[in-house]
Amino acid sequence: YIRKSCMTFFLWKSCKVVSYYRKYGKPLKTPEFSWVNYLFHFVLSYIVLFFVVTTDKGKNKGKEKLMIITELVNIYQEALTPIFRDELHIIYDGEDFISIILDGEKEEFFFTLYGVDSLRLYWCNECFIFDKARNLLVSSDTAGEIVYEEEIDIATLPRMVIELIKYLKDVVFVRKEEKIIGETPWTYDKIKRYEIKVKGIEGTLAEDYVIGNICIKHC
Repeated sequence: YIRKSCMTFFLWKSCKVVSYYRKYGKPLKTPEFSWVNYLFHFVLSYIVLFFVVTTDKGKNKGKEKLMIITELVNIYQEALTPIFRDELHIIYDGEDFISIILDGEKEEFFFTLYGVDSLRLYWCNECFIFDKARNLLVSSDTAGEIVYEEEIDIATLPRMVIELIKYLKDVVFVRKEEKIIGETPWTYDKIKRYEIKVKGIEGTLAEDYVIGNICIKHC
């Protein structure tokens, strides 16, 4: 928009000059040189250039971010569609706010992406939190939830979540035990170890599953 406005302004000025020549048949009066005017136009030119360049950079970053999110969604879709088939569907609430539903119309087993480094997985009324900015979360953000406390690696997070989903689909929640083992660096929240008791769905046998500070046990 800014670039178009600048081009329109310069085109308008050019037309005014041509119109003046045609009307009066002589060149415009050349104004006397002024350092003030020179510096003013010099600074103004740089301001306009800055906005044009930063606008383009912002657009490019937005496109790159959208491409990464799209690739991430494709990874989850390709891995989980063969398992959940028609029950899997995707809800786009924004460029980087996407929910992937795994149980069709029930919408009780699903996960939501908040960009590429934050994720919430919902299962049996429980919520698993995977967040690269975990240390910025406060107790009100994590109360009652299951927080993964290990360092988040964006490259391996999808595979880890997919494996967890494959395990959870064959079990049901029984109970949860929490044990405080420390605090976040700024003491905004407690660090906990979780032990989740589950039962296998009829016809399946659930083995223990450990992921960082989270241990899921069959009972």
